[in-house]
Amino acid sequence: MERDEIKREIVSRLQLEAEVRKQLKLEESEGSQPKSWLRSSIESKLGLLVAGAVLSGVLVPTFQFTQERIKWRQQNQYDALQRQLGGIRESLKQFVEVQAVSASLYNLGTSLLDHGATNADERAKKLVELRTLQEKRIQQNAAFASSIFYFPADFQEKIRAGWNRMIVPIQKLDGTVAILLEQGSKEQATIRDAPLELDSRLAEVNGAYDDLVSMLQDRLREVENASSRFQ
Repeated sequence: MERDEIKREIVSRLQLEAEVRKQLKLEESEGSQPKSWLRSSIESKLGLLVAGAVLSGVLVPTFQFTQERIKWRQQNQYDALQRQLGGIRESLKQFVEVQAVSASLYNLGTSLLDHGATNADERAKKLVELRTLQEKRIQQNAAFASSIFYFPADFQEKIRAGWNRMIVPIQKLDGTVAILLEQGSKEQATIRDAPLELDSRLAEVNGAYDDLVSMLQDRLREVENASSRFQ
């Protein structure tokens, strides 16, 4: 687009110069006396001098200014894309960490089913582990939520929609693990088909995760491709 703008500007100025030349020739043809060879030579050299002055004094500086303006625009666009790339990569990193917390919650739940927590010491240890995972989940949720502002406004809404689909099963998985911890052992578990419950919750989380991470990766590739065109 910028190169077309340069061409149009140069063509416009050359057309203006051609019109001036045409007008001068017309006035010359309408004169009463023919010009001598010496006068024609002088005027011809003078015309070349004027044309050179127009090129060097008007067109060249204009071309250089337009070129610098193009470079400035391109540099700004490249810098903006680089900032967005960094933000998207950070967002993906935080999102993967959220999924890692979900996997840890699931592992804690299966551990409770397999080994239980029948005495006070075991329960206290597992409770600390659960509280640590819950705190980490909250921190990661906040970190990811703050990172989505690197994306365009319309894309942010899609991310939030996908994120909400993932949050609900994570919360249910968290609640299932907490109930298993309170009950202490598999024999005392009141959750019907507790292993199936854990598997079902994790499957929901994974499904929502796959959809959203695919969306984020697609956007990352788009920005990477746009950035590569400036190199």
